[in-house]
Amino acid sequence: MKFPNPLAKPFEFSGSKKGVLLIHGFTGSPSVLRFLGEHLNKQYGYSVKAPLLSGHGTSLKDMEKFSWKDWIYDVKNAYEELKNKCSEIYIAGYSMGGLLAMILASDVNPNKLVLIAPALVTLDKKAVFAPIAKFFIKYKNKIPVKDLFPEQAPKYDLQYNIGYDKYPLKSICDLLKIEKLAKKSLSKIKCPTLIIQSPKDDLVDPESGHLIYNKIGSEQKELFWLKESIHICTIGPEKDTINKKVAEFFSI
Repeated sequence: MKFPNPLAKPFEFSGSKKGVLLIHGFTGSPSVLRFLGEHLNKQYGYSVKAPLLSGHGTSLKDMEKFSWKDWIYDVKNAYEELKNKCSEIYIAGYSMGGLLAMILASDVNPNKLVLIAPALVTLDKKAVFAPIAKFFIKYKNKIPVKDLFPEQAPKYDLQYNIGYDKYPLKSICDLLKIEKLAKKSLSKIKCPTLIIQSPKDDLVDPESGHLIYNKIGSEQKELFWLKESIHICTIGPEKDTINKKVAEFFSI
């Protein structure tokens, strides 16, 4: 497999019998979770595994070859590999990775679950038309963070925001399917859960956090609000806050 950017590769850190599975988001790569993974491993000794979802990190053509079924298989397979090495498993998902984490958690009941900017409700209301639009339009362009937020961009480690510069409409349909499955999974999730959301998220409706908190089946749950981050919060000015909060939650 060829990677245009080496940071897009999956990563894994050896540690204790406590393992953390990190799941990245739609059109992105594990790079956006590297700071969190390194913090959990170096500071707390956790074993960490961050797989690359099928079709990600290489080319848009590759992405169009895969579907939501492949992504669910990817995270389940990564979970099983980590479980073979660790006695306790914690799952943390970012953006669409948060939705995949929810679906997985409803099935395997991990020790704890963390959802970072979970993309349950997106701000792009046109996405629902993707099943029809895909027959006429192949891709939707992304606007670079440095253009969208020129004043805030220097606060973000954008070299770790490795992903495609377009959204394949065919793949947006897969994202919509993942959203539906994640909503159905909420009542089945029973493990302690931490939801991290920002009111200034530019891609995910902050109401996602409230919706998950109110519908999830977990008795032990917390909705933690960031103050200033846009969607790519794990590589921004509040990344240390996120790293500390997640580590504290896992250690309780």
